[in-house]
Amino acid sequence: MELFKKYYFYFFISFIFSLDNELNNIVNFSSTDFSIINNSEFQFNFGVQSNDLVEKFYYISIDKLISNNLFFSTKISRYQDENSEIYNQNSLSYFSKDNPFNCSFSFNYLTDNNEINRWTSFGLFFDYKIKSKIILYPGVYFDFTNFNNEPWKTTNYYLSSKLQLSNNINSLISLTYNPDYSIINQSIEFSISL
Repeated sequence: MELFKKYYFYFFISFIFSLDNELNNIVNFSSTDFSIINNSEFQFNFGVQSNDLVEKFYYISIDKLISNNLFFSTKISRYQDENSEIYNQNSLSYFSKDNPFNCSFSFNYLTDNNEINRWTSFGLFFDYKIKSKIILYPGVYFDFTNFNNEPWKTTNYYLSSKLQLSNNINSLISLTYNPDYSIINQSIEFSISL
């Protein structure tokens, strides 16, 4: 158990103190993997994300219920076939059952020409039910990193709509706007509860 704790401590520290980052990659690939699992312990997701600068890239993610309202999610994508570049996001999401406010904390990596770009994200989201099968999630999340030994952050405005297609299948369409760089990321995702 002690070895397990040390491993996660070093894993956490390696993300916070990143040394070599490209801001364009962070802005182009920035997304949030805010997850909510209903009536299940696991959820499998697959989707596609794109913007004006990066062609669509496909990803998969797996969500795991940790406690009554805390979820762990890991997302992975190989976004360039010729160089086998990889994007990975590991997230913790908190979903409140008593109020409509939720939050997410993510560690992100992106490989680019044999270098690893790292950054963290923190988001606050509001859930608004339109009908029993449709939920809107407006919110904001922030990307943080060190660039040239200086702290750097940017703000992203988020809006998604979740539609329940069946008891075990949901779709999620999302838009993210970064006003600092005038970038819009859009994605569509399908989730299957296991």
